[in-house]
Amino acid sequence: IYKIMASTGISSLILLLILLNLFLNTKSFKLSSNLVRNVIKLQMSNTLSERIDITKDGKIWKVIETKGTGKRVEAGDILAIEYSAKVVGSNKPFAKGDKEKFVFKDGTMIRGWDTAVGSMKIGEKAKLFIKSEYAYGSNGIKPVIPPDSDIEVNIKILAWLGNQLNPESLFQKDLDIDPFIASTPEDIQAEFDNRQASMTDKYKGNIFEIYLNRIKNISFGFGGSNFFASQSGERPPWYLNPNITFPTMIAITLAAFITVLATGSVKEKGERATLDPEI
Repeated sequence: IYKIMASTGISSLILLLILLNLFLNTKSFKLSSNLVRNVIKLQMSNTLSERIDITKDGKIWKVIETKGTGKRVEAGDILAIEYSAKVVGSNKPFAKGDKEKFVFKDGTMIRGWDTAVGSMKIGEKAKLFIKSEYAYGSNGIKPVIPPDSDIEVNIKILAWLGNQLNPESLFQKDLDIDPFIASTPEDIQAEFDNRQASMTDKYKGNIFEIYLNRIKNISFGFGGSNFFASQSGERPPWYLNPNITFPTMIAITLAAFITVLATGSVKEKGERATLDPEI
């Protein structure tokens, strides 16, 4: 920021001197115009120096907001990150997470993500710009990501938690502390207080309200109504809520079974085998 301010101040002073020179001596116009072009080139070079072209073809580049102090990211690294991703030109993220862990280059992410994150260091915060060829391509992911969409990702690598390809690294002394696990007395106390508050909320109200609250929070092994929730916080359609769909499927199955038994649709075929009494 200080470099940009300094270059802007110098440029403004030079432009002022050029204007003064034009008034004093019109013959120096050619020299002044050359000087103006040089000043513009200087300003452009200072601006573009903040933009790092990772692939050298302009299709994946980044702007570093906070420099990393740790090692360079490698394949197999287990990273704790916070991020948000959106289509360029949109204000609404299609994915985000403030407590995410992932294994770098495990084959689950798009090419642009792997290429861009591979240029970062632990502790670095950056804004990534990825062209559609390295993102979701001409197909996109309808209706969330239109075809041929460039994406923008804001990401910060919070910690290095070892390397999956090197199990010994999981026990190294220089391993970062998991930022998502309470490790200080204050954080542990805050987590305990939150759990106590959530337990208290379960038993507020009369008996009917307590049991209704329990029914609402039945998970059926799939995390309840938040199982299909979007990373951007968008609520899923009602028909994807396990608290509705699973009881409905169970009820339909039981009704079909009872109907079959009641109507005698299941009948025994063939003759029963009889035992010889003399045997």
